[in-house]
Amino acid sequence: MSRPAMQRSSQVALLQVARNVVIGLVGQAISLSFQLVASILVARRLGAVEFGIYSSALAFAILFSTLADAGVTNGLTRELVVVEDSHAGKLLGAGLLIKAIGGIAVYLLALGAALAFGFRGDQLVLIAVMLFAYQFSLLTQTAIGVGRARGRMEIESGLVSLQGAIFLGWVLLAPAAPISFGVGWLLAYIASSLIGMAVICLTLVRPRLALSMALARQLWAVGLPLMISAVLMLVYTRLLIYQLTLLSSARETGLFNAVSGMIRNLQVFTFILSAAVGPTLARMVIASPERIGEVYTLALRVILLIIVPVAVGASALARPITLTLFGAEYVPAATALALSAWSLAGFSLSFIAQALLAAQVRAGRWARALGAGIAVSATVGAVAIPRAGASGAALAALAADICILGLMIWETRASIRWPNIIATGLRVGASAAMMGLAVVLLVDQPLWVSVPLGAVIYLVLILLTRTISPAEIANLSAGLPLPGWMKRRLGSVEY
Repeated sequence: MSRPAMQRSSQVALLQVARNVVIGLVGQAISLSFQLVASILVARRLGAVEFGIYSSALAFAILFSTLADAGVTNGLTRELVVVEDSHAGKLLGAGLLIKAIGGIAVYLLALGAALAFGFRGDQLVLIAVMLFAYQFSLLTQTAIGVGRARGRMEIESGLVSLQGAIFLGWVLLAPAAPISFGVGWLLAYIASSLIGMAVICLTLVRPRLALSMALARQLWAVGLPLMISAVLMLVYTRLLIYQLTLLSSARETGLFNAVSGMIRNLQVFTFILSAAVGPTLARMVIASPERIGEVYTLALRVILLIIVPVAVGASALARPITLTLFGAEYVPAATALALSAWSLAGFSLSFIAQALLAAQVRAGRWARALGAGIAVSATVGAVAIPRAGASGAALAALAADICILGLMIWETRASIRWPNIIATGLRVGASAAMMGLAVVLLVDQPLWVSVPLGAVIYLVLILLTRTISPAEIANLSAGLPLPGWMKRRLGSVEY
């Protein structure tokens, strides 16, 4: 391929990533707003102790529901990018059948395990309700996976927005009880699964229900390593809740999950960027591997630009954030919030690296990194949680994220354009540090004053330091759904 053709191919890929990221972010921003408000309301209405009981039950149920997916969603997302249209319906049909069989088996297994682990009464009922809800979630994830593979991020945006809206509406109207909120999730997943499957069957791929070992092997060749990674990541993100349940109190579990759950909602940007970059990287692995470094490095730089100031700001404003959002009962979780914000930064960079390894069919490296992170989290948590409760759990999470990030950077080091990353890191770090100093001076001001002002200060600083070049702004803006006059302005502005 000639150099001009390679440049055009790279620009098209970057524009496609930009379009998918923006579309995904619009939907996820709506869903995030709904879920963030809902999670805060649930925590406030239940109180720290009942919220801890609610969190323990949900963490148990979601672990088993992930097993029911059997790697099908990830396998479909990867394979539908490259297979012929005539074969796509067979793959989708086989995937749905595998999920149906796995869902029934895992549901029964999980209920038995819940009884064996001593869950009784309302907690057992809540687990049963959530396990049933997650059966419908499997269908929603299938629809999202097909949409991602076909570059239709608007499907994911619509479905997650619908889920968030239904659950928030239920939280506002329903009685304040753990089982009641579980029913809200059930209704949200039923609605999104029915609509999602209808959309993909009518517009993208019509499933042909047939199952053979050849189809299963095709899905599992990519899907099973990714499923193992998904289970490991779920254990990794929920392990500390399990440890808090065993080693501490329901109150400490509630305190930790309130702030860490809020931080997990902010991972949405990372998930969307990874979902948008992943198919592009998968195509480049086959068609133009020499361009992988450009896209991968750009994704890492975007994460640095967004996540580092969030971590700095959350650390500086941890106490007023917990007091304003959750109430005085949750103020002891301020330290856990500050530590969790830095965990978010490490996780986000690691997850983008995971997208590259998945595209290169090296997902096993991600699984090994997660395994190491789980070991670190379990070890630090076993020591810190009995002594510091929620803060100890957050410290264990941060230690694990640092470990995983180091391993993932090592695995993908050959694809990183180091001069670009180092320059971006230094400029982002300096800008975020100056923003943090300004925000500390505003710590006694209301959040509606300190947060927007901090964001404006950071934006001005990254523009002054030329962290984003005019050429990059012009290229990215060309792929965004903006008015023509705005695109021309962004493309011609000088810094």
